[in-house]
Amino acid sequence: MNLKLSRRDTLALLAALGVPRTSGHAEEGRGGNLTKGVTLENDHVRVLEFVSPGGSAVCGTGRHFHPAHLTVWLTSVRIRSRKDDGTTTVADRKAGDVAWFEAGWHAAESIGPEGTRTCMVEIKDRDWKPSTG
Repeated sequence: MNLKLSRRDTLALLAALGVPRTSGHAEEGRGGNLTKGVTLENDHVRVLEFVSPGGSAVCGTGRHFHPAHLTVWLTSVRIRSRKDDGTTTVADRKAGDVAWFEAGWHAAESIGPEGTRTCMVEIKDRDWKPSTG
């Protein structure tokens, strides 16, 4: 299910989750040109922020795993995603778009010239394992 939030609503949601408006968060990891930071973590959720330039990975380097999660796109981006079953999809995401994803493995990259910034909210249920990549 995809939703469209206004920029104002998106910023309010992210502020409630502890995500800063600028990328001044502590860096957790770097893969190629991708930076990933944990901006909030408690017993219920882990919130990640991903920042990358155009033409590079958007949410993990190479093939990687994500638990069930909500993604909020903070910038517009065209993404090519490859799943383990061989399926490749291209999606245009706009700033403020929100989508739910079940747990799984994939590889995803920006195929446009612009950089991208996304916020991922992992749900810490009994099957939770942290994102890799």
